[in-house]
Amino acid sequence: MSNRNWSCANDRGAQDAFVAVMEDLGGDAVGRVEAWEAIQNSTAIIHGEPVLGAFMPKLFTEEAYGCLAGVARRVHRILTAVTARYRTDAAYRALFGFDERLEALIVESHRGPLIPIMRADIFLDEETGAFKFCEFNADGSSGINEDREVLAAIEPTATFQRFAADFTVEGNELFDSWIDSFAAAVREGWGRPLAGPVAIVDYADAATLSEIAVYEEAFRARGIAASFVDIRDLTYAGGVLRDGEGTAVDAVWRRCVPCDLLERWDESSAFVAAVRDGVVPVVGGFASAVAHDKRTFCVLRHPATRPLVSEEDWLFLEETIPLTLPLDEQAAASSEILSDKDRWIIKPVDGYGARDIHAGCTCAAEEWEATVRRLAAGPGRYVVQEYVRPYRSLLVPAFSAEELRAVAPGVLPGVPGCGMAHNLTGLYVFNGAMSGIYSRLGMGKVISGDYTAASVRVRPR
Repeated sequence: MSNRNWSCANDRGAQDAFVAVMEDLGGDAVGRVEAWEAIQNSTAIIHGEPVLGAFMPKLFTEEAYGCLAGVARRVHRILTAVTARYRTDAAYRALFGFDERLEALIVESHRGPLIPIMRADIFLDEETGAFKFCEFNADGSSGINEDREVLAAIEPTATFQRFAADFTVEGNELFDSWIDSFAAAVREGWGRPLAGPVAIVDYADAATLSEIAVYEEAFRARGIAASFVDIRDLTYAGGVLRDGEGTAVDAVWRRCVPCDLLERWDESSAFVAAVRDGVVPVVGGFASAVAHDKRTFCVLRHPATRPLVSEEDWLFLEETIPLTLPLDEQAAASSEILSDKDRWIIKPVDGYGARDIHAGCTCAAEEWEATVRRLAAGPGRYVVQEYVRPYRSLLVPAFSAEELRAVAPGVLPGVPGCGMAHNLTGLYVFNGAMSGIYSRLGMGKVISGDYTAASVRVRPR
C-alpha cells in the first residue's frame, strides 16, 4: 500500500507515556481492578455479559484523528454516490444481486440522508498509516456505549489521572451528536422538527438492549420521548405508525439489519408498509443496506463504479478496498483461492457480529477446500475477500483481582496479563462527518467479541 494523502500514521509517544506512568505505579494493579469492577456495574452489556475492557486506551494524536476524519468523509461520499446510482440504475443494481424485497425497499421510497449513521471499520497500521477497509456497519451504532463506559471506568484510576496531567485528553461524544444528526435527518427528509416520541426499532432477540436503553435516556434528557419497540409489535394504518401500547410514533430510528428483517418478513408487515409509504420519518431507511452488504466491496472496484467517483477517489478505492469476489462455482474452481488459503477470508454477504466467518489462515488446507466448495454451492450468500493481517499493539486488560493474581507475566515487566493484540478501528460517521472512533483488540486472527479500548484524542499540554 502506498503512502498517499489518506495514510493515517499515529505517533506512539502518548502510548509510551501512558505505559511509563503505569510502570512507575508498579503496574497499577489497583487501577486495573477498579476499572474491571466499574465495567461489571456499567451498562456495557452484550449478550447478557459485561464487555471485556482494556485498561490502556487507544490514544490518537490530533493529526491521526484529523486524517481519519478525512477518510470517513471520503468513503461516506463514495458510498452515497454508489447508493444513489443503485437506486436509479437497474443495470448497476444487477451487480449486487440483492433479495428483490430488499431491493424494492431501497428503490421505492427513501427520504433524508441515504446513510445517516455508519461505522466504517478499517485495519489501520498505526506506524505506516496504511489501512484497508474491513466492513461498513450502516444500521445502528455498534460499540458506542461500550466505548463510553470503558472510558468512564478507567478515567478515575491513578494511571489515567497522572497521564492526563501531561496530556489534554478528549473522549468520544456519540449521544447528543447523534440526536442532533437524527433531528437534522428528520428536517431534511420530512421538512419538520423532531417532536417525539421516537421508536427505536429492532427485534428484541437480536438487539443490544442495554445500549438502546442508554439512548432512550439520552433522547429523554433532550426532552424527546423515546423507547425501544420490537418491530413485530408495530401497527400501521392511515399514515400513523403505533407502538405496542397504541401510541402514535413521531419518528423511527431503524436499528435492525436487513438479513433479520428478511428472515422475519411476514411478522414485520406494518413496519414495511410504513417504510414504503414514507409518511412517518424513518431515519436509517433501507438505502443504507447498500453500504452494509459485503457484495458492495465487489462493486466498489468494478469498472461500473469508476465513472461515479473522481480519479483520486478511484485510486483510494483501489488501495483501500481489499480484493473481494463472489463465492461462486468459479471462485471454488480457482487454484489461487484453494491453494493460497492464508490469503483469503470468507464472509456472509449480509451478516454482522463476525458470525459465520472463515479465515483460511485458521484452518487446515483440507478444511479450507471443503468450506470453499460447500459455501460456493449454496445460494450465493458469501464473498471471498483478501485477508488483511491486522496491526498489533499493546493490550493491557482490566482484570478482576482473582484473574490478575492468576494470569501469566506480560510482555511488560511488572504488568501481568498484557500482550500484543490485533487491532480493529471503527470510524463513526453521522450524516457524513466523523463523530468518533471505536477500538477493538483481540488475540485471534478474526477480531470479534474481544476487548473494547476507549478511543481518546490526545495532545501534550
